[in-house]
Amino acid sequence: MGEFISEDDLETFEGWLKYQRFTPATPEEESEMRRVFEEGRKQRASKVGLMKLKPVPGEHRYAVAVKDGSDLWLTLWVRRSPRAWLRRTGKHHH
Repeated sequence: MGEFISEDDLETFEGWLKYQRFTPATPEEESEMRRVFEEGRKQRASKVGLMKLKPVPGEHRYAVAVKDGSDLWLTLWVRRSPRAWLRRTGKHHH
């Protein structure tokens, strides 16, 4: 088992690289990994917020959340309709 990596560490490029267990061998690899890191941060930031779900007749929704201090993080949600089940996994981010 490796060194402990905190949520705060994952907010930095260096901490994220440790989590990935990847050491860039060239400046080009480091540049590419930095691009991937920044792209992931942008995607994550754009997905944080309220979900605007409209009622659908015959559909039921269930969610599992984790309380972290005063924050509540969606970890999983399931939608059940007469036709099918759909499971979606949320992400725990600060």
